[in-house]
Amino acid sequence: MRKPFYILLAFLGLLIGVQALISCSNSDLTLPAPPPMPLSSSINQGNGGDGSSSSNSDNGNDSSDSGNSSSYDGSSSSSDISSSSFSSSSALPLPAIELPKSGYYQSGVPTITIPMQTEQGLVYCDTTGVAPRENGPIGPGSTFTFSTTRKNAILRCASFKNGIATSKTIMRTYLMERLPDLPIVSIAVDPVEMFDAPRALYKSSFEPNSDCGGAFSSFRRDDSLLVHVDFFEKDFHRKGEDVAWSYPAAIKIHGGCSRQWDKKSVIISFREIYGQKNLKYPLFPEFPELTKFKHFMLRNNGNNYPYDYIRDLLMNQLTEGLNIDYQKGRAVVVFYNGEYYGIHNLRERTNSDYFETNYNIDEDFIDLVKVDKGGTVSKGSDDDYQDIVRWLNGVSLSDNENFKQLEKRIDVDNFTNHFQSRIYYKDCDWPGKNMKRWRSRTGQSKWRWLLYDTDHGFGGWGSNHQGCGTMEYITATNGPSWPNPSHSTLMMRKLLENENYKNAFINRFSLLIATYFAPERVEAKKSELMAPINSEITYDQRKWGPKTGDPVKSISSFATDRPAEMHGNIGSFWNLEKPVDFTISINGSGKVFVHNLPLPKNSVKFNAYPSIPITIRAGAGFKNWSDGVTTAERTVTITTATTLTANF
Repeated sequence: MRKPFYILLAFLGLLIGVQALISCSNSDLTLPAPPPMPLSSSINQGNGGDGSSSSNSDNGNDSSDSGNSSSYDGSSSSSDISSSSFSSSSALPLPAIELPKSGYYQSGVPTITIPMQTEQGLVYCDTTGVAPRENGPIGPGSTFTFSTTRKNAILRCASFKNGIATSKTIMRTYLMERLPDLPIVSIAVDPVEMFDAPRALYKSSFEPNSDCGGAFSSFRRDDSLLVHVDFFEKDFHRKGEDVAWSYPAAIKIHGGCSRQWDKKSVIISFREIYGQKNLKYPLFPEFPELTKFKHFMLRNNGNNYPYDYIRDLLMNQLTEGLNIDYQKGRAVVVFYNGEYYGIHNLRERTNSDYFETNYNIDEDFIDLVKVDKGGTVSKGSDDDYQDIVRWLNGVSLSDNENFKQLEKRIDVDNFTNHFQSRIYYKDCDWPGKNMKRWRSRTGQSKWRWLLYDTDHGFGGWGSNHQGCGTMEYITATNGPSWPNPSHSTLMMRKLLENENYKNAFINRFSLLIATYFAPERVEAKKSELMAPINSEITYDQRKWGPKTGDPVKSISSFATDRPAEMHGNIGSFWNLEKPVDFTISINGSGKVFVHNLPLPKNSVKFNAYPSIPITIRAGAGFKNWSDGVTTAERTVTITTATTLTANF
């Protein structure tokens, strides 16, 4: 009968312990010095913090950092990794000792001198990649000159007193071999845990008997290792600039089937316990307003790794301007412990932190769902969307009132642009996978769709799957569990029940084909993405081997052939007459919209189908149309080649 009393005592003891732990974590106490590193700078071996699993795709499960790994969710016990391996965020800077700056040494080699004693204690450094430790290889009174063979090198230093770390760890990157013509990500990491151990992190592939082809049998590691990262912008040396930022972080392998490639994709994560709560820096120069990141990816181009460097990045960036949430990115060169690892794409993650970075919405105030098996909740809840699904299954959207009700719950324009993009890309690993939907739980936000992992599109890996990239595929009622199960096509099927939406879908798609996905725009974007890496490809392939075939020829071929193929499918699916040319021009400073989709330039010629009416609208400042009509919004039927100009 005394059990409840003991249970109460145990609970009170646990509460006191938690309060004490919180108090300590907020104090100015320094953390104990790192012990000599045997094989344990890892953070919990187990399931990935992003919950990813082996699959028939590089699924990039960025749904959330809510798996079993302690590397992100903080759910593990303190025994998963010694706290001594972390830098205290309240620790002092390293004492002012003469350490050569990070950078490119075109001539000469850096030399470091460690004083015998500093006010903060003794300074120890390491050049292998591991975190510095007391009694490490380079200590008080040492003078160390890097190899005269002029190999790249890294240096990590910290001060210690009486077994206690008294400073933050600092890092230096010394580039002496050559200076790449790209931004540089230099990573210092325990070389044994990362590369050399029998089950080293970088040897991680995927589990035997997975859906990745069965040719590779290996192990899978989803834990993280502690690292330090230096980042240099392109041309920093020529501009006389220093390292852009240098922070402690954690690293883990990313992806599903793409783990089989020798060059791995990784995730870099920031947490206060690592010594840096988040990265405050504009990683993507085209978007200077995005300055706060908890994670970023260094991607090997996913399943297209054997073929090219840019395909997934290209498909994402082609949607810029279409009100689509997508992964931003740019090419960088990566070094591990000074060793060259080649071209990677630095990318955003599409987990819950994406919305804090892009919308300033805290992750606790979003619903984020990965569209697989009907919906895997990453953050929040899927209850609202499932309520929509139940309602849809009981009504017809041919009724305009029902359609208006749906428009209050989902962003129809966003959905349409997203689906038309991926249909056009002929993405054969979608819509039953590699798609997420989200909404803010404040202010009655509508559901939107998030674009990522388009590896199977644009003539890339797996894009020859039978039937994909067609209207039949995206409206199938009995598709297989992969890639187009019925739950993933339901919304499109229901929307197309509405005659007005069907007309808008056809006309908007035709406009996209003529503008955003026009062959000349694809070629321009391809050239823009290839230009920075052209000078680096020789070095990358010297490290990893040549790509299969021409890295960009198949992209150009797809861009050239796809418009006619897509128009043919649209025409046959709806049994439409042969299209005619419809040109819309803008005279003056104003905007014109086709079914609410803005024209991206002042004159556009696209295919119009004689049986499909087109709704056009002129924006503010409109005077009249070239045929004399003064109504800003009108619906026209185009039966012969026609040009209309909106005068502003």
